[in-house]
Amino acid sequence: MKRPTILLMLASLITLISGCNISDGEEEQEVTKEQEKTKTEQEDKPQVEDIIIHSATEEKETPGEAVQEQYEVVFSDEESEFPKESSILHETSLEDRSIVTIRSPEGENNYSVFLYERENVWKIRGFLRIDANQGERFTDAEGLTLPMDHFRTTDLHVEDTESDMWTFVNDEKVVNITMFEEFPLRQEAGGVELADGRKGNVQEDSYGNSSIYYYDRGKVVVVSGTLTEKEAIDLAKSLPPSSSSDFPKQ
Repeated sequence: MKRPTILLMLASLITLISGCNISDGEEEQEVTKEQEKTKTEQEDKPQVEDIIIHSATEEKETPGEAVQEQYEVVFSDEESEFPKESSILHETSLEDRSIVTIRSPEGENNYSVFLYERENVWKIRGFLRIDANQGERFTDAEGLTLPMDHFRTTDLHVEDTESDMWTFVNDEKVVNITMFEEFPLRQEAGGVELADGRKGNVQEDSYGNSSIYYYDRGKVVVVSGTLTEKEAIDLAKSLPPSSSSDFPKQ
């Protein structure tokens, strides 16, 4: 049975039950126009053709500044775009490591997350891309205290630095759980009591977001994103040991 027939039958049934005076033809026509408008907008929007990572320069003091010249999105109309300063959502740095999340030039609710390392200049060691509106949508956080009731997720493994990152997003929040091989920190973790005797330190970035980091079994774990202090601590407390085969989920 074709969809227009179903719509007409359904509208007629509603009319009989509720006694409302519904103009079936006009309602169906409005829906069709809206669908056509959405379809046209999608067809007219340039598609992403390529992502180009440019070499770092010595001029940039922070990875947030560096990404504005290093990450280029190329579109099908041969135009390209770099992130703007307003695109940066958070920048969490520990010594010579940093995690940066931006709203990508790729489109609304598209995020890119970068693992940076400083070797005289800030270099991108790995990155991931995720669209908050595309892909499988989850509601079960499997034991994690995430600050959202639904999310999409992806992960990244950077082999040469033995770093792993898991990212969770919706159209309002971004959460990153990153695990590095242990490295020296000037400030020893110990400000917040976590699970299984772990102790973490909370810090705030220049964008007003909080993160927490801690040592665990030869690893440094960092919880970061567009988080309040309470959200960061609650999530860190819900994490299993870093040696768990299911990390970061319970």
